[in-house]
Amino acid sequence: MTSQPQAGPAQLPAELAGSGMTASRALTYEFRIEGHLDDHWSAWLGELIITRHHDGTSTLTGPVADQAQLHGVLARLRDIGATLLSLNALEAPYTRATESSCSPPWPSAAGSNR
Repeated sequence: MTSQPQAGPAQLPAELAGSGMTASRALTYEFRIEGHLDDHWSAWLGELIITRHHDGTSTLTGPVADQAQLHGVLARLRDIGATLLSLNALEAPYTRATESSCSPPWPSAAGSNR
């Protein structure tokens, strides 16, 4: 009889081990898409905060718990025909203070049109 591995806490891939991330902490992601999305899409896209920019793009920012949720958001963006311009995992973990802040929790590039 062979023993089965015991279920334990989720393990991070080797490249993320030691990075300070834990498997249970949501990271903040920023999705930049072409076009402007109305606010009603926020709930359908996992309560991401939608910011519309003057250059005709939108940024969706918020917590993504794991790879499954990340793939779900990407699939929903695909389903509505959105063109993904960029995807960034931000170093700062998501907090409610991040959501209510007027400025992003990461430094902006000089001369950026954000």
